[in-house]
Amino acid sequence: MSWKFLNNFTGGEWTPLLDGRSDLEKYEHACRRLENMRIMPYGGARFRSGFAFVAPAASNDFESRLMPFSYSTADRYMLEWGNFTLRIYSVATASQVFTLATVYPAAAVHALQYRQINDVVYIVHPDYPPQKLSRYANDNWTLGAVEWDMPAMRDENTTDTTLALAATSGDGVTMTASTPLFRPGHVGSYWELRHIRNAQSISLKLGAGTGSFTYEKRERNSMGNWGVWQDSTAWEFTEYTVTPDPDVEVRATGNSSSGTGSYLSAPITFSGTWSISTSGTWYGTLIVERQKGDGSWETVRKYVSNSDRNIAPSSTSGTGKEERETTFRLRYESAGDPWSSDVWKGSKPSNYTYPQATLDIEEAFKKCLVKVTAVTDTTHAQVDIIVSAASTAATDVWSEGAWSAERGFPRAIGLYEQRLYFGGVRAAPNTVWGSCVDDFENFAYGTEDDDGMALVLAASEQNNAQWIESLKRLMLATTSREFTVAAGASDEPLTPTNMMVKSETARGGAHLQPLVVQDAVLYVDRQNQRLLEMAYSIERDGYVSVDLTLLGEHVGREHGGIRQLGFCRQPDPLVLAVLGDGQLGVMTYDRSQDVTGWARWITEGQFDSVAATYGNPGDEIWCVVRRRIGGAWVRQIERLTAESSDLLAGTWLDGAVEFQAGGVSAAALTHASLSRFAGATVCAVIDGRIFQNCPVAGSTVTLPREVQNCGRVVVGFLYVGKLHTMKFDSQTQSGPTQGRKRRVSAVILRFFETSGAKCGHEDGMLEKVHFRTTDGAMDSLPPPLTGDKEVVMPSGYDRDAGVIVVQDNPAPMTVIGLAAKWEVLGD
Repeated sequence: MSWKFLNNFTGGEWTPLLDGRSDLEKYEHACRRLENMRIMPYGGARFRSGFAFVAPAASNDFESRLMPFSYSTADRYMLEWGNFTLRIYSVATASQVFTLATVYPAAAVHALQYRQINDVVYIVHPDYPPQKLSRYANDNWTLGAVEWDMPAMRDENTTDTTLALAATSGDGVTMTASTPLFRPGHVGSYWELRHIRNAQSISLKLGAGTGSFTYEKRERNSMGNWGVWQDSTAWEFTEYTVTPDPDVEVRATGNSSSGTGSYLSAPITFSGTWSISTSGTWYGTLIVERQKGDGSWETVRKYVSNSDRNIAPSSTSGTGKEERETTFRLRYESAGDPWSSDVWKGSKPSNYTYPQATLDIEEAFKKCLVKVTAVTDTTHAQVDIIVSAASTAATDVWSEGAWSAERGFPRAIGLYEQRLYFGGVRAAPNTVWGSCVDDFENFAYGTEDDDGMALVLAASEQNNAQWIESLKRLMLATTSREFTVAAGASDEPLTPTNMMVKSETARGGAHLQPLVVQDAVLYVDRQNQRLLEMAYSIERDGYVSVDLTLLGEHVGREHGGIRQLGFCRQPDPLVLAVLGDGQLGVMTYDRSQDVTGWARWITEGQFDSVAATYGNPGDEIWCVVRRRIGGAWVRQIERLTAESSDLLAGTWLDGAVEFQAGGVSAAALTHASLSRFAGATVCAVIDGRIFQNCPVAGSTVTLPREVQNCGRVVVGFLYVGKLHTMKFDSQTQSGPTQGRKRRVSAVILRFFETSGAKCGHEDGMLEKVHFRTTDGAMDSLPPPLTGDKEVVMPSGYDRDAGVIVVQDNPAPMTVIGLAAKWEVLGD
């Protein structure tokens, strides 16, 4: 006879395939079953708290999917995507604050992927145009298709097919193709047409208005004698024309005074790189102006010269770039005569170049952007012109938008180094598009460091990008491989000219949004069976994908696969996995303590969706739960209650509601919140006193007897916590004990803040652990105990030696260790 002490349960629930692997290091710290418990990084296993009712789900007939929205740790929301609807809840108040219509049916919501940037969320789905959710205030949100400044485009046309517009601007304009090109799926698609520019530059003379002259006129009378000079007037330098007349003389005398004024060039519309240059001698301020959306003008650059400066287009200050089609003009504010002694030292030259400023456009083509609103036939489409065209002439220089119903839409989205990335389009499955830096709705391609870019993965198979994430590199998975993308040099940002792609591992991912946890990306394999960890390996000098379900492979295999992931940081790091059969897989993930153990949470019904966000003191875990109540299936949103060891404050019931009864004494309690349990049998906890099997009719719960002085009332569904150790084994003089008959005769359980438990060798033979003292109240659970409790177990010999610890009351239980007295038959 010997004692075996188990000092932690961090191995979590293991697959039955490992029942005989007592040689593995973590065998004694693992469990055959760990239900409705969570592993603590310290080693113990704690009975989970209950889920409290928040609100009915959007529909009982259709699934909903939860998605967190955290503007800050204090400003948090939960998004419920239902059947063509989005409901927004404040996490702080657990109340609905806004509702929006969506394009997504219920069947699509679990395929959504998203990326939040401050108060905006971009959402993608392979069958719908990318959407943009914007928050302006707690009760002011908008949702709609992204209106791209410049959408991602396919490669430029290389055929002889031309496109021509019936007008250079406007809506409902006919676009004609020279060969069959358009299909119904092109409705909503973008097209870019390019024509040679009518003008490549604009110029403005910098001498107008800087001086003045006086002219005088005299006439010859009939006697042939000249009269006196008269009509002396000051004129600005513009243009003065005199018609020849032998009887009229005009003379002009330049004045030394300095004239001032403001002068404008003609406007020019373009996108791309521009440069400005000046020549001659000028005294004033030259301003480059850009037209804003409201028609007003703003200053882009300003140059001042006191007859001592010219601007070279090669200088940093003399160049710029416009990502979008923009209208520019030049303005000159004259300060006076450039040869004035105020600014010019020396004599005025006899010959000099007339001063001038020129704005040059690098791009030879003017780009026109249109959006198809209707397809008439294969050669004609109706379009809205977003950026005007330079001509209505046919052109073979055009590109089709990369995303449309015809080509497919992105299924994956990521954010890395201030760029938004999209991938997984049906027509280009292994292409990833990156936006311009800090300009998330602009995909204008180029070679500048901040230009948009398109990256084609060089792979032997054309498989869809399933997700995009980032740590120190851009990381993505297809259905067959995992890749990283980074700059060629580790200290450089990723640009269109320095992209380096590495194929790291060959696991293949599912189309589920992954998690970034600590220094790793956690994702589901393409069969939706396993959770993988992609992290950097010093030994390999690259990334590896480790199977986090290797020891608990049954979590996915036996329970319908993994449908959705969530992550909770506090009080301990938990990975949450919605399983196909409605259970919730919960893995405690703390690499610093080598803890990656699984448990399963089971409720009266099934979990449809899970999401977590910041909370206080612990993070908030919200679920959509499907329950059968009163003979009908209902869906409701519930949140995990805060952990507690206080019997008068904690909650250990699911679907729970709480109210104050006001001190009444009654055998039945009525409250409006109980109506959702109508027709069900529930458990009621009244000031720590437990009443099971209570029927609910209407809004009234009937208790087994009259209860005195009812205060805090919690009503909900019971659930059971269970810890079942692995089969005990050791090496004896007669050999290993595996497969031999053994028995456990006694167990010492080490608890932390626990009120009640049961213990035994098998489910049907559980002994109650006695916590009650002689002076304790008999109609309620004893106060929580921290310490050891011994249980004598009247079990016989069998080949299944192990210990089961159960909590089947709505009360706290934390098992931090156990010692088992056991023996092997024949030893």
